Amino acid sequence: MFPRKNRLTVLDFHKNPNKAKRIFLSNLTLFIKDSLIKPPRFTIIVPKSLDKRSSFRHRTKRVIIEAIRPYLKKIKIKKDFLIKAKKILNKKDRKTAEKELLLYFNSDFKIHD
Repeated sequence: MFPRKNRLTVLDFHKNPNKAKRIFLSNLTLFIKDSLIKPPRFTIIVPKSLDKRSSFRHRTKRVIIEAIRPYLKKIKIKKDFLIKAKKILNKKDRKTAEKELLLYFNSDFKIHD
């Protein structure tokens, strides 16, 4: 789970009046909106259409959270992120999801290790 200041509900994301920018990655789709709140906030959606078993959907959510968590302090922007999974991820797919997210964050927000 993300720290409380970095959590966002789907309802709060949709209440944000700003227009969402969509980024399509191979395993994920990112929706990004400008925000007035300082830390970046994230919400993750894993549709039931991908797998009916909640344990698989929750594992996908955990994989995405653990891919983002090390970079939370390096992201210094006011944005809200909604991340929607395109397929069920496992521990092997974590590396590819992390690489895609890191490439995107590096290119758009100038984050470096």
